[in-house]
Amino acid sequence: MKTLGENIRRLRREKKLTLERLDQLTGLHYTYLAKIESGSKEPSLGALNKIAKALDATPDILLKEKLSEQESAVEKLCRSFKNRKIKDIEFVVSLAKMVFSKVAKKENCLESDINKLIRTHYE
Repeated sequence: MKTLGENIRRLRREKKLTLERLDQLTGLHYTYLAKIESGSKEPSLGALNKIAKALDATPDILLKEKLSEQESAVEKLCRSFKNRKIKDIEFVVSLAKMVFSKVAKKENCLESDINKLIRTHYE
């Protein structure tokens, strides 16, 4: 299962975790984790769940044949919104809409536009 190992390695590196740190988070020995990443060992379901939890992912994400860059970006975005206030998430959505609107109209997004949006949202 080389793809599984590649996905684990990629997510681990994205989170800037060493194998030793993943060992601490999962309770699985780092040499065992290295063998999973290289594709020479297949993890048990229990081990797969521990690894997924430590990487803030789900087992199905780790098992996907190939994670596209967009899927990876969406996963990161979803993780970054975890435990945020709804007002903060709504602000980010409003900001994204404003930026996309400006780009579509070929207009510059000015600092004053962003400051106005902040005032509208948080005052």
